[in-house]
Amino acid sequence: MDHTNIGYYKYRCADGVILAMNKGFISILELRNKTAKDVIGHSLSEFLIYVDGEESIRARLQATRELHNYEYHFKTLEDKDKYVLHNSYIEKDSLTGEDVIEALVQDITEEKSAYESMRQSQERYENLFKNSKDMVIICRMDDFAIEEINPIIEVVTKFSENELVGMPLEKLICARDKRKLKEIRKDLLFRSAAHLETEILCKDGSRRQVLVTLSVVKIKNDEIVLAIIKDVSFLAQEMEGQRERKRELETFWETAMEREERVRDLRRETEELKKELNKLKEKYESGNKN
Repeated sequence: MDHTNIGYYKYRCADGVILAMNKGFISILELRNKTAKDVIGHSLSEFLIYVDGEESIRARLQATRELHNYEYHFKTLEDKDKYVLHNSYIEKDSLTGEDVIEALVQDITEEKSAYESMRQSQERYENLFKNSKDMVIICRMDDFAIEEINPIIEVVTKFSENELVGMPLEKLICARDKRKLKEIRKDLLFRSAAHLETEILCKDGSRRQVLVTLSVVKIKNDEIVLAIIKDVSFLAQEMEGQRERKRELETFWETAMEREERVRDLRRETEELKKELNKLKEKYESGNKN
């Protein structure tokens, strides 16, 4: 047992004093630099922190006499969470007649952590589907066929869920960008994410300018493509409005400059006329004196 990754220990039911322990369980408890000799004769409670109470396993065993694949949670002395599959039974010690517990445990902490991460990831994506103001699509990796959508897509595109599920994503994309989407699909495995600025085609024939972010994620044990589609039509309209205002300002400026130039010309002409009038006046006055 000392050379396996399975933990074994034996302790008295009455007071929890350890009677035997292998290296496997010492390793699970992360008791560095300790051996079986260091722990035998001590209470089990000295080497771990109970999460559900010190008597929880013993209470279950006294009721059932055996436990099979029971998921048990405790903490190490360094406050690190540990999860094990616990198999144990109560028997009478042949020498003392006391109830003793023998247990075999398998450390499943990493698997539990991975499962919890996956569960949280799935919850995040479910929340994203329900609450996102952007359009969200899950596609198959191999052909970009749509598998799931969030409700906002039906509102924007006017297509129903039944019409969209099974449809290749490229059918929603305007013709000029279908080739770009195919290129993205080919090399998406080598990139964490890709972006595509394009237009999506709505059922009523209208178009919406969008920014599509594509990424490969693992969810429900499968690799899928997550497409988050941000409607930027209002930005495009605003930009076009700004361009129009710029054109208007440029036209106004050009007109104003032309007017300013004309005003300067008129001023020059007026000055010339004044000079001519002054010359005529001087000539006239000179003639009268003679």
